[in-house]
Amino acid sequence: MTIYRNQKGTLSWAGSDRAYRRGEIIVDPPEHILEKFGDDFERLDDPKTGAIDRDVLKGLKYRTLQRIAATDLYDAVDGNSAKAAILGAVGTASDSEGESTDE
Repeated sequence: MTIYRNQKGTLSWAGSDRAYRRGEIIVDPPEHILEKFGDDFERLDDPKTGAIDRDVLKGLKYRTLQRIAATDLYDAVDGNSAKAAILGAVGTASDSEGESTDE
């Protein structure tokens, strides 16, 4: 699993109803998207290990965190599983409606 952030303005292409907004997190983008827009994306996971830094996790939306938790990635900070790191980060994340996930 790879995780990227769009660093440029809104990216779209002819024949598609999908666009990536500036700052949007993209999990496992299709290869043709990386070929077309790869220079505009910042990679957030470690290319060698797939590890994701805890500070990056804290900034992600809840649904994105759920997708990452379904994988076997490891937290770059202290080697804990991504699931454990995500549980710690979920309390500070927002759901898709922008509301806090703390209940």
